[in-house]
Amino acid sequence: MRLFKRSSRTSVQDLNPKPLPNIPDDLIEQILLKLPVKSLLRFKCVSKSWFSLISSKQFIQNHLNLSSNDLIFGAGYPFQFELKRTALQSALLFNARFLEATDINCPMKKNIVSPRIIGSSNGLVCIGVDPEDLHLWNPSTGKFKKLPDPNFRSEYFSSSSLFWFGYDKVNEDYKVVGIRDSDRNPFNKLIDMLHNQKSNFTEFKLYSRKTDSWKSIEDYKYDNGPLPQQCAFLHGKLHFIVDNYINREEDYLPKLVHKIVSFDLANETFGEVGQPDPNFHDRSLGVLGGCLSFLNNPESKNDGMDVWMMMEYGVIESWTKVCFIPFAYNPGRFIVCAPVFLSKNGEILLKFDQYLVLFNPKIGSRRYFQIPLRFGEITVDMYVESLVSPDDFP
Repeated sequence: MRLFKRSSRTSVQDLNPKPLPNIPDDLIEQILLKLPVKSLLRFKCVSKSWFSLISSKQFIQNHLNLSSNDLIFGAGYPFQFELKRTALQSALLFNARFLEATDINCPMKKNIVSPRIIGSSNGLVCIGVDPEDLHLWNPSTGKFKKLPDPNFRSEYFSSSSLFWFGYDKVNEDYKVVGIRDSDRNPFNKLIDMLHNQKSNFTEFKLYSRKTDSWKSIEDYKYDNGPLPQQCAFLHGKLHFIVDNYINREEDYLPKLVHKIVSFDLANETFGEVGQPDPNFHDRSLGVLGGCLSFLNNPESKNDGMDVWMMMEYGVIESWTKVCFIPFAYNPGRFIVCAPVFLSKNGEILLKFDQYLVLFNPKIGSRRYFQIPLRFGEITVDMYVESLVSPDDFP
Protein backbone atom coordinates (compact mmCIF):
# COMPACT_ATOMS: atom_id res chain seq x y z
CA MET A 1 0.00 0.00 0.00
CA ARG A 2 1.36 3.35 -0.96
CA LEU A 3 1.14 6.14 1.56
CA PHE A 4 1.06 9.82 0.71
CA LYS A 5 2.50 12.40 3.01
CA ARG A 6 0.28 15.42 3.67
CA SER A 7 1.68 18.65 2.44
CA SER A 8 3.25 20.76 5.20
CA ARG A 9 1.92 23.88 3.51
CA THR A 10 -1.65 22.66 4.00
CA SER A 11 -1.12 21.95 7.69
CA VAL A 12 0.32 25.40 8.27
CA GLN A 13 -2.72 27.00 6.65
CA ASP A 14 -5.03 24.90 8.77
CA LEU A 15 -3.27 25.88 11.97
CA ASN A 16 -3.16 29.57 11.10
CA PRO A 17 -6.61 30.70 9.97
CA LYS A 18 -7.12 34.20 8.65
CA PRO A 19 -7.36 36.78 11.42
CA LEU A 20 -10.74 38.28 12.17
CA PRO A 21 -11.36 41.75 10.78
CA ASN A 22 -10.81 44.63 13.14
CA ILE A 23 -14.35 45.84 13.94
CA PRO A 24 -14.54 49.49 15.01
CA ASP A 25 -15.58 50.05 18.61
CA ASP A 26 -18.50 52.28 17.68
CA LEU A 27 -19.92 49.55 15.41
CA ILE A 28 -19.62 46.99 18.22
CA GLU A 29 -21.48 49.37 20.52
CA GLN A 30 -24.28 49.86 17.97
CA ILE A 31 -24.69 46.09 17.67
CA LEU A 32 -24.75 45.60 21.45
CA LEU A 33 -27.35 48.35 21.90
CA LYS A 34 -29.85 46.30 19.90
CA LEU A 35 -29.50 43.18 22.05
CA PRO A 36 -31.85 42.15 24.91
CA VAL A 37 -30.76 42.58 28.51
CA LYS A 38 -30.14 38.86 29.14
CA SER A 39 -27.64 38.72 26.26
CA LEU A 40 -25.87 41.85 27.46
CA LEU A 41 -25.48 40.39 30.95
CA ARG A 42 -23.71 37.37 29.44
CA PHE A 43 -21.54 39.50 27.17
CA LYS A 44 -20.20 41.42 30.15
CA CYS A 45 -17.92 38.40 30.64
CA VAL A 46 -16.35 38.62 27.16
CA SER A 47 -13.69 41.15 28.12
CA LYS A 48 -12.90 43.98 30.50
CA SER A 49 -13.62 46.52 27.79
CA TRP A 50 -17.07 45.03 27.09
CA PHE A 51 -17.82 44.91 30.80
CA SER A 52 -16.85 48.57 31.12
CA LEU A 53 -18.91 49.55 28.07
CA ILE A 54 -22.10 47.70 29.02
CA SER A 55 -21.85 48.98 32.61
CA SER A 56 -21.34 52.60 31.59
CA LYS A 57 -23.99 55.17 32.36
CA GLN A 58 -24.18 56.37 28.74
CA PHE A 59 -24.63 52.84 27.32
CA ILE A 60 -27.40 52.08 29.85
CA GLN A 61 -29.21 55.28 28.85
CA ASN A 62 -28.80 54.65 25.09
CA HIS A 63 -30.05 51.09 25.46
CA LEU A 64 -33.04 52.33 27.45
CA ASN A 65 -33.88 54.85 24.71
CA LEU A 66 -34.05 52.04 22.14
CA SER A 67 -36.15 49.67 24.25
CA SER A 68 -39.74 48.96 23.19
CA ASN A 69 -42.75 49.24 25.47
CA ASP A 70 -44.23 46.24 27.23
CA LEU A 71 -47.15 45.83 29.60
CA ILE A 72 -46.68 44.40 33.07
CA PHE A 73 -49.56 42.87 35.03
CA GLY A 74 -49.69 42.11 38.73
CA ALA A 75 -52.38 40.56 40.90
CA GLY A 76 -52.51 38.80 44.20
CA TYR A 77 -53.97 37.92 47.56
CA PRO A 78 -51.89 37.55 50.73
CA PHE A 79 -49.02 35.12 50.05
CA GLN A 80 -50.16 34.67 46.45
CA PHE A 81 -48.74 36.90 43.76
CA GLU A 82 -48.68 36.67 39.98
CA LEU A 83 -46.62 38.83 37.64
CA LYS A 84 -46.73 38.64 33.86
CA ARG A 85 -45.60 40.73 30.93
CA THR A 86 -46.52 41.00 27.28
CA ALA A 87 -45.27 43.08 24.38
CA LEU A 88 -47.40 46.17 23.88
CA GLN A 89 -47.66 45.51 20.15
CA SER A 90 -49.15 42.10 20.93
CA ALA A 91 -51.93 43.76 22.89
CA LEU A 92 -52.60 46.16 20.03
CA LEU A 93 -52.53 43.56 17.25
CA PHE A 94 -53.74 40.41 19.03
CA ASN A 95 -57.14 39.19 17.79
CA ALA A 96 -57.80 36.45 20.33
CA ARG A 97 -59.76 36.90 23.56
CA PHE A 98 -56.87 35.95 25.85
CA LEU A 99 -53.58 37.81 25.90
CA GLU A 100 -50.41 35.80 25.58
CA ALA A 101 -48.13 36.74 28.46
CA THR A 102 -44.99 35.32 30.06
CA ASP A 103 -44.46 34.80 33.77
CA ILE A 104 -42.03 37.00 35.66
CA ASN A 105 -40.21 35.40 38.54
CA CYS A 106 -40.41 37.75 41.51
CA PRO A 107 -37.57 37.12 44.01
CA MET A 108 -39.67 38.55 46.89
CA LYS A 109 -42.59 36.23 46.11
CA LYS A 110 -42.29 33.98 49.17
CA ASN A 111 -42.38 36.87 51.61
CA ILE A 112 -45.23 38.85 50.07
CA VAL A 113 -48.15 39.52 52.43
CA SER A 114 -49.96 42.36 50.69
CA PRO A 115 -48.65 42.30 47.10
CA ARG A 116 -49.04 45.15 44.65
CA ILE A 117 -47.22 47.03 41.90
CA ILE A 118 -46.56 50.60 43.04
CA GLY A 119 -45.28 51.81 39.69
CA SER A 120 -42.75 51.35 36.90
CA SER A 121 -40.16 53.70 35.43
CA ASN A 122 -37.20 53.10 33.09
CA GLY A 123 -37.26 49.36 33.71
CA LEU A 124 -37.42 49.60 37.50
CA VAL A 125 -40.58 48.34 39.20
CA CYS A 126 -41.54 49.36 42.72
CA ILE A 127 -43.17 46.40 44.48
CA GLY A 128 -45.12 46.52 47.72
CA VAL A 129 -44.55 43.39 49.80
CA ASP A 130 -46.24 44.43 53.04
CA PRO A 131 -48.31 47.58 53.48
CA GLU A 132 -45.11 49.53 54.17
CA ASP A 133 -42.40 47.11 52.95
CA LEU A 134 -41.21 48.25 49.52
CA HIS A 135 -38.63 47.03 47.00
CA LEU A 136 -37.09 48.49 43.85
CA TRP A 137 -36.65 45.69 41.35
CA ASN A 138 -35.40 45.27 37.80
CA PRO A 139 -37.15 42.16 36.39
CA SER A 140 -34.76 42.03 33.41
CA THR A 141 -31.56 41.82 35.48
CA GLY A 142 -33.12 40.20 38.55
CA LYS A 143 -31.55 42.75 40.88
CA PHE A 144 -33.63 44.23 43.68
CA LYS A 145 -33.21 46.53 46.65
CA LYS A 146 -35.26 46.67 49.85
CA LEU A 147 -36.17 50.21 50.82
CA PRO A 148 -35.81 51.39 54.40
CA ASP A 149 -38.92 51.66 56.53
CA PRO A 150 -40.69 55.01 56.05
CA ASN A 151 -41.21 55.18 59.85
CA PHE A 152 -44.63 56.77 59.86
CA ARG A 153 -45.80 57.97 63.26
CA SER A 154 -47.06 55.11 65.41
CA GLU A 155 -49.21 56.84 68.04
CA TYR A 156 -52.28 56.67 65.85
CA PHE A 157 -54.98 54.04 66.35
CA SER A 158 -55.77 53.16 62.74
CA SER A 159 -54.25 54.14 59.43
CA SER A 160 -54.16 53.60 55.70
CA SER A 161 -51.20 54.27 53.43
CA LEU A 162 -50.37 54.39 49.75
CA PHE A 163 -47.23 54.84 47.68
CA TRP A 164 -46.31 56.20 44.24
CA PHE A 165 -43.13 55.92 42.19
CA GLY A 166 -41.42 58.12 39.60
CA TYR A 167 -38.14 59.34 38.11
CA ASP A 168 -36.59 62.72 38.90
CA LYS A 169 -34.77 63.51 35.64
CA VAL A 170 -33.29 66.78 36.91
CA ASN A 171 -31.41 65.08 39.75
CA GLU A 172 -31.19 61.65 38.03
CA ASP A 173 -32.89 60.02 40.99
CA TYR A 174 -35.69 57.51 41.52
CA LYS A 175 -38.15 58.56 44.19
CA VAL A 176 -41.10 57.08 46.06
CA VAL A 177 -43.86 59.11 47.66
CA GLY A 178 -45.63 57.68 50.71
CA ILE A 179 -48.86 59.07 52.18
CA ARG A 180 -50.38 57.82 55.40
CA ASP A 181 -53.71 58.94 56.82
CA SER A 182 -54.14 58.07 60.49
CA ASP A 183 -56.80 58.35 63.17
CA ARG A 184 -55.70 58.95 66.73
CA ASN A 185 -56.54 56.45 69.43
CA PRO A 186 -60.04 56.77 70.96
CA PHE A 187 -58.90 58.67 74.07
CA ASN A 188 -56.90 61.29 72.14
CA LYS A 189 -59.66 61.48 69.55
CA LEU A 190 -62.12 62.46 72.30
CA ILE A 191 -59.72 65.14 73.53
CA ASP A 192 -59.41 66.49 69.97
CA MET A 193 -63.18 66.66 69.59
CA LEU A 194 -63.52 68.57 72.89
CA HIS A 195 -60.95 71.10 71.66
CA ASN A 196 -62.49 71.26 68.17
CA GLN A 197 -59.30 69.93 66.62
CA LYS A 198 -58.68 67.45 63.83
CA SER A 199 -58.57 63.83 64.94
CA ASN A 200 -56.77 62.58 61.87
CA PHE A 201 -53.23 63.22 60.69
CA THR A 202 -51.81 62.87 57.17
CA GLU A 203 -48.09 62.32 56.63
CA PHE A 204 -46.42 62.89 53.27
CA LYS A 205 -42.95 61.36 52.91
CA LEU A 206 -40.42 61.14 50.09
CA TYR A 207 -37.79 58.45 49.47
CA SER A 208 -34.68 59.12 47.38
CA ARG A 209 -32.62 56.29 45.88
CA LYS A 210 -29.52 58.50 45.94
CA THR A 211 -29.68 59.09 49.69
CA ASP A 212 -31.45 55.77 50.42
CA SER A 213 -33.59 57.54 53.00
CA TRP A 214 -37.03 59.05 53.62
CA LYS A 215 -37.83 62.61 54.60
CA SER A 216 -41.04 64.36 55.54
CA ILE A 217 -42.70 66.93 53.28
CA GLU A 218 -44.46 69.30 55.63
CA ASP A 219 -46.61 71.48 53.37
CA TYR A 220 -49.16 68.86 52.30
CA LYS A 221 -52.48 70.68 52.82
CA TYR A 222 -54.98 68.27 51.24
CA ASP A 223 -55.59 66.22 54.34
CA ASN A 224 -59.26 66.69 55.15
CA GLY A 225 -60.62 64.20 52.63
CA PRO A 226 -60.05 60.56 51.65
CA LEU A 227 -56.63 59.51 50.39
CA PRO A 228 -56.23 59.83 46.61
CA GLN A 229 -56.08 56.39 45.01
CA GLN A 230 -54.80 56.93 41.47
CA CYS A 231 -51.68 58.64 40.26
CA ALA A 232 -50.32 59.69 36.86
CA PHE A 233 -46.62 60.42 36.32
CA LEU A 234 -45.82 63.04 33.67
CA HIS A 235 -43.13 65.71 33.15
CA GLY A 236 -41.33 64.73 36.35
CA LYS A 237 -44.48 65.22 38.42
CA LEU A 238 -46.88 62.89 40.18
CA HIS A 239 -50.51 63.86 39.58
CA PHE A 240 -53.43 62.74 41.74
CA ILE A 241 -57.03 63.72 42.40
CA VAL A 242 -57.97 64.91 45.88
CA ASP A 243 -61.46 65.31 47.27
CA ASN A 244 -61.37 68.05 49.88
CA TYR A 245 -64.15 69.28 52.12
CA ILE A 246 -64.23 73.08 52.40
CA ASN A 247 -66.15 74.89 55.13
CA ARG A 248 -67.78 78.08 53.89
CA GLU A 249 -70.12 80.39 55.78
CA GLU A 250 -72.75 80.33 53.03
CA ASP A 251 -72.91 76.51 53.00
CA TYR A 252 -74.84 74.56 55.62
CA LEU A 253 -72.60 71.52 55.16
CA PRO A 254 -68.95 71.31 54.06
CA LYS A 255 -68.65 71.35 50.27
CA LEU A 256 -66.77 68.59 48.48
CA VAL A 257 -64.24 70.04 46.00
CA HIS A 258 -62.29 67.97 43.47
CA LYS A 259 -58.77 69.03 42.51
CA ILE A 260 -55.93 67.64 40.42
CA VAL A 261 -52.79 68.09 42.51
CA SER A 262 -49.22 67.70 41.25
CA PHE A 263 -46.03 67.00 43.17
CA ASP A 264 -42.76 67.94 41.46
CA LEU A 265 -40.16 65.28 42.31
CA ALA A 266 -37.24 67.60 41.54
CA ASN A 267 -38.36 70.73 43.40
CA GLU A 268 -40.41 68.77 45.96
CA THR A 269 -43.26 71.27 45.68
CA PHE A 270 -47.02 70.94 45.23
CA GLY A 271 -49.12 72.53 42.52
CA GLU A 272 -52.62 72.34 41.10
CA VAL A 273 -53.72 71.57 37.55
CA GLY A 274 -56.95 73.15 36.38
CA GLN A 275 -59.70 70.92 34.99
CA PRO A 276 -62.61 71.75 32.69
CA ASP A 277 -65.28 70.90 35.28
CA PRO A 278 -64.62 70.28 39.02
CA ASN A 279 -67.87 68.33 39.33
CA PHE A 280 -66.89 65.41 37.14
CA HIS A 281 -67.96 61.98 38.42
CA ASP A 282 -65.89 58.80 38.88
CA ARG A 283 -62.74 60.16 37.30
CA SER A 284 -59.67 58.10 36.53
CA LEU A 285 -56.35 59.85 35.93
CA GLY A 286 -53.65 58.67 33.52
CA VAL A 287 -51.35 59.55 30.62
CA LEU A 288 -52.29 59.09 26.95
CA GLY A 289 -49.99 60.09 24.13
CA GLY A 290 -47.78 62.11 26.44
CA CYS A 291 -50.76 64.14 27.67
CA LEU A 292 -52.39 64.25 31.07
CA SER A 293 -55.77 62.56 30.68
CA PHE A 294 -58.70 61.27 32.64
CA LEU A 295 -61.83 59.22 32.16
CA ASN A 296 -65.09 60.69 33.34
CA ASN A 297 -68.35 58.84 33.89
CA PRO A 298 -70.94 61.48 32.87
CA GLU A 299 -73.48 61.98 35.65
CA SER A 300 -72.63 58.48 36.94
CA LYS A 301 -74.96 56.91 34.37
CA ASN A 302 -72.67 53.89 33.89
CA ASP A 303 -73.31 53.83 30.15
CA GLY A 304 -69.76 54.81 29.19
CA MET A 305 -66.77 57.05 29.80
CA ASP A 306 -65.69 60.38 28.33
CA VAL A 307 -61.98 60.55 27.51
CA TRP A 308 -60.40 63.95 28.19
CA MET A 309 -56.83 64.98 27.30
CA MET A 310 -54.87 68.10 28.23
CA MET A 311 -53.25 68.86 24.86
CA GLU A 312 -50.95 71.57 26.26
CA TYR A 313 -49.76 70.82 29.76
CA GLY A 314 -50.78 73.42 32.33
CA VAL A 315 -53.20 75.23 30.01
CA ILE A 316 -56.73 74.68 31.27
CA GLU A 317 -58.25 75.75 27.93
CA SER A 318 -56.45 72.89 26.18
CA TRP A 319 -58.57 70.19 27.87
CA THR A 320 -60.27 68.38 25.00
CA LYS A 321 -62.95 65.71 25.04
CA VAL A 322 -61.46 63.16 22.66
CA CYS A 323 -64.28 60.63 22.53
CA PHE A 324 -67.00 58.78 24.41
CA ILE A 325 -66.44 55.07 25.00
CA PRO A 326 -69.74 53.23 25.50
CA PHE A 327 -69.81 50.23 27.82
CA ALA A 328 -70.81 46.90 26.32
CA TYR A 329 -72.66 46.19 29.58
CA ASN A 330 -73.51 48.02 32.79
CA PRO A 331 -70.55 47.36 35.11
CA GLY A 332 -72.41 48.43 38.25
CA ARG A 333 -71.79 51.40 40.49
CA PHE A 334 -68.10 50.82 41.16
CA ILE A 335 -65.97 51.00 38.04
CA VAL A 336 -62.27 50.14 37.97
CA CYS A 337 -61.26 51.79 34.72
CA ALA A 338 -57.99 53.52 33.83
CA PRO A 339 -56.27 54.83 30.68
CA VAL A 340 -53.18 52.84 29.70
CA PHE A 341 -51.89 53.79 26.24
CA LEU A 342 -52.67 55.75 23.07
CA SER A 343 -51.43 54.18 19.83
CA LYS A 344 -50.09 56.10 16.82
CA ASN A 345 -53.32 55.52 14.88
CA GLY A 346 -55.46 56.86 17.74
CA GLU A 347 -56.60 53.63 19.38
CA ILE A 348 -57.01 53.89 23.16
CA LEU A 349 -56.05 51.03 25.45
CA LEU A 350 -57.91 50.96 28.77
CA LYS A 351 -57.96 48.75 31.83
CA PHE A 352 -61.58 47.89 32.56
CA ASP A 353 -62.03 45.73 35.68
CA GLN A 354 -60.28 42.42 34.82
CA TYR A 355 -59.96 43.21 31.11
CA LEU A 356 -58.03 45.34 28.67
CA VAL A 357 -60.18 47.21 26.16
CA LEU A 358 -58.84 48.55 22.86
CA PHE A 359 -61.17 51.24 21.52
CA ASN A 360 -60.97 52.78 18.05
CA PRO A 361 -62.75 56.17 18.19
CA LYS A 362 -62.67 56.55 14.39
CA ILE A 363 -64.98 53.60 13.73
CA GLY A 364 -66.37 53.07 17.23
CA SER A 365 -65.05 49.51 17.54
CA ARG A 366 -63.75 47.90 20.72
CA ARG A 367 -61.97 44.67 21.54
CA TYR A 368 -61.83 43.03 24.96
CA PHE A 369 -58.81 41.03 26.13
CA GLN A 370 -58.87 38.97 29.28
CA ILE A 371 -55.74 39.49 31.36
CA PRO A 372 -54.20 36.07 32.10
CA LEU A 373 -54.11 36.33 35.89
CA ARG A 374 -56.03 34.05 38.21
CA PHE A 375 -56.83 36.07 41.30
CA GLY A 376 -56.90 39.43 43.02
CA GLU A 377 -57.21 43.01 41.89
CA ILE A 378 -55.18 43.50 38.72
CA THR A 379 -52.64 46.30 38.25
CA VAL A 380 -51.46 47.25 34.75
CA ASP A 381 -48.45 49.43 34.03
CA MET A 382 -46.07 50.26 31.20
CA TYR A 383 -42.68 48.55 31.33
CA VAL A 384 -39.43 48.59 29.34
CA GLU A 385 -36.41 46.30 29.50
CA SER A 386 -33.36 48.09 30.84
CA LEU A 387 -29.99 47.73 32.57
CA VAL A 388 -30.89 50.37 35.19
CA SER A 389 -29.83 49.25 38.64
CA PRO A 390 -32.06 49.47 41.74
CA ASP A 391 -28.95 50.76 43.54
CA ASP A 392 -27.31 54.05 42.71
CA PHE A 393 -24.58 52.30 40.72
CA PRO A 394 -24.50 49.86 37.72
